Amino acid sequence: MLKIQIDPTPNQSFNIPYESDTIYIDLTFKKNVWYMNFTYGEKAINGIKLSSRVLLLKNNLPFDLFIDDKGLNLDPFELNSFNDNLFDFCLLEREEIAEIRGYNVR
Repeated sequence: MLKIQIDPTPNQSFNIPYESDTIYIDLTFKKNVWYMNFTYGEKAINGIKLSSRVLLLKNNLPFDLFIDDKGLNLDPFELNSFNDNLFDFCLLEREEIAEIRGYNVR
């Protein structure tokens, strides 16, 4: 599992090299909600609400993203939710997601 650092700025973009491609993530914070646009290879998903306790991408990819709410049972609701260490933005890698799904991808 890889923790991804989120800054307390309302609009940010970053990329994560993953296997033979790159994960592109754009984050936006508005009206007390974090949203994500995501691209990996030819797959793009826009307008994903960052919710805790669920796999965010729900797609046939060799990884997935999730928000660890550290037992709060809340979604990230403040601009500094990640910076204050209340929540972690995490990437589950191939082995972890294959174990959850029960099969490997690609």
